[in-house]
Amino acid sequence: LSGTLSVMRSRLAGGLLLLAFWSPTEAATLGPAATVERETRTVLEVLGTESADRAHAAWVHAERLMDFPEIARRALAANWDTLSLAQQWDAQYLMRGFFRRVVVAQLGKAKGEQLHTWRETLSRDYATVTARLVSPDGTASEIRFLVHLTDTWRVYDIQVSGVSMLSNYRAQFQRLWREGGWARVQQALQERQDR
Repeated sequence: LSGTLSVMRSRLAGGLLLLAFWSPTEAATLGPAATVERETRTVLEVLGTESADRAHAAWVHAERLMDFPEIARRALAANWDTLSLAQQWDAQYLMRGFFRRVVVAQLGKAKGEQLHTWRETLSRDYATVTARLVSPDGTASEIRFLVHLTDTWRVYDIQVSGVSMLSNYRAQFQRLWREGGWARVQQALQERQDR
């Protein structure tokens, strides 16, 4: 996908990765902000270790927090309904692999970040959890986790300093779709996984 992802990757993946140890059982009882805050603080502690496999271990936990069916559906927008069930499953699988590469790469770089000022805006089964991520050099970014309640609170979008991960990918997938339909989107996602 385009080079615009590189700028967003470090910030978006950092926010995504902060969710890595979310406990599904407790998430629904705690509410979105309390769950995200508690678990992201745990992730920051884990990322502060020198373990060689910390990025991969964190991904295992982060993966279960992301709602890949919802992300795929929203990223492909109206085109989602034109896909067969098999293609929809493929889209979810490929997006999971794509995010895994991005997230694991960024997890390996994360060190010393701190989270501050948690807020929650709740509307039925949807919520926006907002926090400030402060890097060791003092640079601060606002991170918004857009979550919804299914069996637990699950993330379907992350916004860093007002830039939406989902909107960015949707625009890119729409461009690819115009170039060659699902086959072109599928090819681009597979190429990203093969790198």
